[in-house]
Amino acid sequence: MEQRQTKYVIRYFSKTLGQQLLQHKEREKEKFLNRIDVNKVEIENNKMNGFSLCTQFWKNMSILATKWPSKKWGEVQKQIIQACFETILPYFFGWDNYQKSERLILKKLGIEKRSNEVFIATGRRMGKSEIMAATLSVVIYLIPNISILIFSPVSRASNSLSEKILDYFEMLPGAKKMVESKNEERIIIKGTSQRDRRSLFSFPATVKGLRGQGGNILVLEEAAHCDREMYEQVIIPIWGVSGTIMLAITTIDPNDPLNYFTELMNWKKSNGECRFNVKHFSLVCKECKEKKDFNNRACPHNLHLLPEWKSEEKQELITEMLKGRKDLQMTEILGEAATEENIVFNNDKIQCILNKNKIYIPTHEISHYFLAVDPNGGGIGSDMAIMGGFVKDGVLAICGMESEPCKTIQEMKDLLVNHLKESYSKFPFLQNSQVVFMPESNLGNESQYMWDYLQTFQPKPFLFQCGPSHKIGVYTDRTTKPNMIYDLQKLVEDQRISFCETVVCVGNVMNPKRDKYPSYIIDEWSSQMKRFKRIVSHSKTDLDYVRIRFSGKGENGSNPLKDDMVMATAMLFYFRNMFVLTQSKKRTFSNI
Repeated sequence: MEQRQTKYVIRYFSKTLGQQLLQHKEREKEKFLNRIDVNKVEIENNKMNGFSLCTQFWKNMSILATKWPSKKWGEVQKQIIQACFETILPYFFGWDNYQKSERLILKKLGIEKRSNEVFIATGRRMGKSEIMAATLSVVIYLIPNISILIFSPVSRASNSLSEKILDYFEMLPGAKKMVESKNEERIIIKGTSQRDRRSLFSFPATVKGLRGQGGNILVLEEAAHCDREMYEQVIIPIWGVSGTIMLAITTIDPNDPLNYFTELMNWKKSNGECRFNVKHFSLVCKECKEKKDFNNRACPHNLHLLPEWKSEEKQELITEMLKGRKDLQMTEILGEAATEENIVFNNDKIQCILNKNKIYIPTHEISHYFLAVDPNGGGIGSDMAIMGGFVKDGVLAICGMESEPCKTIQEMKDLLVNHLKESYSKFPFLQNSQVVFMPESNLGNESQYMWDYLQTFQPKPFLFQCGPSHKIGVYTDRTTKPNMIYDLQKLVEDQRISFCETVVCVGNVMNPKRDKYPSYIIDEWSSQMKRFKRIVSHSKTDLDYVRIRFSGKGENGSNPLKDDMVMATAMLFYFRNMFVLTQSKKRTFSNI
């Protein structure tokens, strides 16, 4: 009897335990399935909320469009807004949710492909800054805890964009109450919850003090003017953080078309596609660009891209006003990079000058023969250059030229004296002419040493001084040099330069290329003229202040590129004219 009861109890408890285990498993299974359903619901809710934010984005952009002068966005403005919207898209859904459902989201929105950056390049006054400000104002209005960083070459430009964003932001419904604090560098927007704080920072693009900054959206205003160091030490590290996107807008810099930003825009993958998402709005279509059939004007195929505040008639007028500046026509009006336009001298015109018939040695009297000397001795990347000639009927006749890497004062003196002796030997007209000696006096005492050495030379040259009284020779500075180059540029454009039938070039007896003179020196002059460039650097504190410099120097393996002959030619013509102006006050010269 007792054994039966024991068996019954064991069976009862075994059955009960088994049922409890089964029930426990069922409950755990149900919880697990419920968690999955909850996650699905959360994901779906987040997606629906993201699509709702997308709808609100376009609705608010329509509200801001009514504040626009034309009451609507133009063609270029619409494309810029769409490009920015696609780039910012993950923030509408949240990065984690977006990555889980990226394909579905893009398909539903009709977007083929998106990137974490967009580079936007247009001509000047196409409305890119205004559109960027309007877009970012809506973004900071809708997205919780968003942080936007604005960088520009100068604080004035970044602050201006920040102010525009705030202006557009306050046009949105109820937005004015959301502004918590604002100053020149920071605007704080309070969101819908206590922890929801949205920030907008604006900085000048300088390396000092900006390392370690971070944000969600990185905005570059006038990106082509930010220097390479800024990109490498500040911008790229910020952009390299996961979840950071970059919006860059610019007009291509006409004076520095080979800047770092342009390099990034032109960077290609192995298959030929752009490595970055580039939106280039040009008034020249691809076909006309390839044919070069647009004559620095907007081609008829892209006139629809002109905003309403830019009429075709006004564009024609501005193009004519900038007729002498093809680089500005290309970049400021057409939105095209003028890669070759930073070359100062027209290469075709230089070739025509070389192909012209040579001037015969004059038999008549030339009252003044000018000798310009650029004594850049001692440097690896510079030569001592001598250019000799006269001006007749507005044409600069070049009769002598030298370019030698003189390392000592004695070598400089010998080159100068030997050149003068050879000139007197080859040109009989010099016996009755006054040789005007014009050495550049910027460097040390080289001009003083050369002039002292010429005191015993017969016939003794005339020293022309232009600059500080304590300097021997002519002085060039940041004001003089641009004028010198512009005068020479005009000579080249009008093809008012000629070479004498005989060109004096003695060179250095140790120079291995001396047996090829003077043809080698003329070819070197041509090469230096053809690669001579205008370079503009912008102030870090004021974008409107620029420093213009000219140079043809550069690296070329073991043979550095030089520009001394260009500078000597510019000195020859410019200071010859200064000499005429100075002497004309004393007495009138004929055939100067």
